[in-house]
Order: sequence, then structure tokens, then C-alpha cells
Amino acid sequence: MEKKRWSYSRLTTHETCGWQYKLIYEDLMPKEQNGYGEFGTLMHMAIELIINGEDGYSFYVDNMNIENIPNGKFEEYSVVVPEFLRAFKPTSFHGEIVGTEKEFSLDIDSENEFTGIIDLILKSDNSYTLVDWKISKIFNKITLKEKQKQLYLYSNYVYQTYGVYPNKMFFYFPAVYANKKYIEINWLEADYKEAYNWMLNEINSVNTTERKPNTDNWIMCNRLCAVKNHCQYTL
Repeated sequence: MEKKRWSYSRLTTHETCGWQYKLIYEDLMPKEQNGYGEFGTLMHMAIELIINGEDGYSFYVDNMNIENIPNGKFEEYSVVVPEFLRAFKPTSFHGEIVGTEKEFSLDIDSENEFTGIIDLILKSDNSYTLVDWKISKIFNKITLKEKQKQLYLYSNYVYQTYGVYPNKMFFYFPAVYANKKYIEINWLEADYKEAYNWMLNEINSVNTTERKPNTDNWIMCNRLCAVKNHCQYTL
């Protein structure tokens, strides 16, 4: 029997709004790309090209649709990101690149599996580092606590593949003005267990709870939701 495939995005979709989860994953409504997602994807593709020795800067600039830049993000997406790409080199990071945009799938149990794409895996001596590119602003402490679950769940791939968990993980923010564009996370077993238990609890919630809309967040409902045009609860 084919296992049910879970991703960090799928789990957080349900956690954010049960009705959005229903429309996307059960009703299979077509998703609408917003400017944040469009430029995030473009940035990821450009960085991967640079890592592979190609001209990611020109790729980003040539494919940048200025009309789709979200309000308030023009400088970040049209100036700051290109400046980052122009200066970025694979040697900017310490260690050997052993994986980029690495797709993986890991068994959770006999019925479920977890999938993801790791942006960058580095090896230095016998230790490993995970890097995840984000086009958003730098996370505050509260947001980081939630977002780091993604990297902790991804760290299980490193363990299953190389026999050790990464000792460090990074969120990198190429769209921010500050010189320090990253958050460094030291891998901790307690935080890994918390992320893994969150995944199990969210899967159980999907399987046992009724789909209900969450209209408390106006921006999420009316701007960021990928299926807002199919939702009867859009404000």
C-alpha cells in the first residue's frame, strides 16, 4: 500500500488553517502563486545555478517580473537579492558541498513517510551543516522557534544518510539589508525531539479532527493563501 506523504509545508498548512488544507490536499484545488512564492522560487533556482558554476545572477535578473513584486518588497527583491547573487560564490561557505536542492523521503512508520528538499548540505571533517534559503525578513525569536522545526526534521535525512546529525543549521536571508544575513542554529537533541513529536501530533490531528477555517489572520487569508479564490471564508 502506498504510504501517505507528509512535508513540512503540508503539516504547517493544516496547523495554520484546516480549511486551506482541505482545499489544497483533499479537494485538489489549483493553487495560485503569489509574489513571495514566485520570487522565492526564482531566488532558489538562481542560487543553485551559482553553486553549479553557472550565471545565477543573470538568470534572476532576466526572469524577474517587477510587476509581481509584493508591496513594500521592491528594493529587497529587485536590488538586495541581485546584489547578493552577484557577490555569492560556493566558496563563501566553509566545507565541501555534498548536496544541493536534495529531495528525500524517509519512512515515519508503515503508513506514513516524510518528504522534503534540503537547499544545501555541507561537510567539514566528520560534521555536517544544513542551509535553508529564505526570501523573507530575518525571523524573530518566536517565529524561529516554529520555523526551525523544518530544519530539525530535515536533519533526520543527514542522520539516515551519513550516520550523524548535523552539528549546525542555518537559515539564510539574501533579501535583507543587514550585513549579517543568517541565523545559526546549534543542533540540540531536545529541539529535534520536539520537532519530531510536533510532526506526529500534527499527522494525528489531520487524521482525527474536522476541517475548520481560521480567519483570524487577515493577511494570510486575503493575500498569502494559495487557494483564497476558492475559499468561501475569504474576508
